[in-house]
Amino acid sequence: MTPRYHLILTMRAADEMEAIFDFIREDSPHNASALIAGIVEAIDNLAYFPFRNIVAGGSAKGRLPLRSLPMGNYLVFFRVNQRTMGVTVVRVRHGARKRRA
Repeated sequence: MTPRYHLILTMRAADEMEAIFDFIREDSPHNASALIAGIVEAIDNLAYFPFRNIVAGGSAKGRLPLRSLPMGNYLVFFRVNQRTMGVTVVRVRHGARKRRA
């Protein structure tokens, strides 16, 4: 059986998901709910398959690599810590938004 990682959602990621929901809800409450439910489901799947996703950026000294999970037009950014068996979701953003250098 595949080991289960525990999931941690940062306050920043939670705030971004709420902002995404609020923005889409203005035009379509149903679509907003469906999108957030899909993102939550994708995040839940990281508990079982955290390494199936792309490494989005290098890691600074002492930091775990940043990985990304595409979900529709959005990207979920997260780090996997094998030692603690944890997955930390750090950002949820629209894929078309520019990343800071």
